[in-house]
Amino acid sequence: MLISTAVSSGQSQLLTNPATLSQFPSVDRVRAATLGTDDVDSHARFIAALYRINDIIIRDLVTAPNGGVYDVPPAADAVHGRYSREITRNSIDAVPPAGRDPRFRALEDKYEKDPAFFDGLLTQLFSPKFRVDYYAWVRRPVPALTSGLGGATRAASLDPSIAKAKTFKMDTAVFGMELGQPLSLPACTAGLFKNAADPTCVNDPNAATGNPLVDLLMGTIGLAQQPNAKKDPLSHEFTISLDADHCPSWVVPGCQATALVYEGQLVAVAVSTNGRKVENSVNSELRAKYGPPNLTRDGRITPDAGNAFDVHEPIWLGRGIRVEYQVVVHNEDVGVDTRVGWVRIMTETAYDRLYNKPIKRKL
Repeated sequence: MLISTAVSSGQSQLLTNPATLSQFPSVDRVRAATLGTDDVDSHARFIAALYRINDIIIRDLVTAPNGGVYDVPPAADAVHGRYSREITRNSIDAVPPAGRDPRFRALEDKYEKDPAFFDGLLTQLFSPKFRVDYYAWVRRPVPALTSGLGGATRAASLDPSIAKAKTFKMDTAVFGMELGQPLSLPACTAGLFKNAADPTCVNDPNAATGNPLVDLLMGTIGLAQQPNAKKDPLSHEFTISLDADHCPSWVVPGCQATALVYEGQLVAVAVSTNGRKVENSVNSELRAKYGPPNLTRDGRITPDAGNAFDVHEPIWLGRGIRVEYQVVVHNEDVGVDTRVGWVRIMTETAYDRLYNKPIKRKL
């Protein structure tokens, strides 16, 4: 068999764009989404789902329209390994009782070949745009939405904070993105400082920002530029270039945001601000969006140069979404920088996962 290799420049962004690649669900999420009528049915659905999602990476999205075959990008290959290892474990290394049941093989085969089951996976586990773009790549019409796996046009959020926020009527939209939903953005093609008329897009996570204020922000608020795979393989952090319609005037030039994605869903967004001179504007917009803050931290800042001044930093919490505004950067690591402050909006679940970890005592 002759297999041609296509040119990498035309490869599907569903595998090369870090934001869409982050949508591929964890094994545990696939398991939770494929519960059936009993243990055998659930296990058959789970294994069939792993095979079909894995095929998206190693077969569907690497097959070019002209019949050539692309190489699997390294980052996508790591995601593929996640599914193949689980398939091997359940098929060879540690086959569960449900996998040895006489009904299993026929059920698994049925689900794996069922297009409605597969479309249910796309509907429930990926964003609507991913689903549409997938069918466009494989040259198939987009099916009418069905119950499938119980999915809807938008994937249900795994983060319980989102349901809590909805109860309190908190606005979960942030700079044109939606907390609790997949990060469905195109990859930036014009670099970090693109034209403001271009759409909001996600940058290559390996690219340097070239903006010391953005770099300072990332180090200050705990959202690093590089994907945090070593600490938590389910977390990914990206630099987002905001378009003109979603970039407030008080954000530093370049309109960069840092986004944190956990298990494929957006859980935090942060931007750096133009320091003290925009304090009134930032406070006004945050209060208009979230109402009066629950807490205000009052303090006095003594800069390296200039006179001391008072700051009043609002925090919104207890309603699913945690919003913090630091007027100017001040902490033990970087000292005080009056040129820049930051705003961070994140789900309470994400905040607890990042900051409320038990302290290991060394004494």
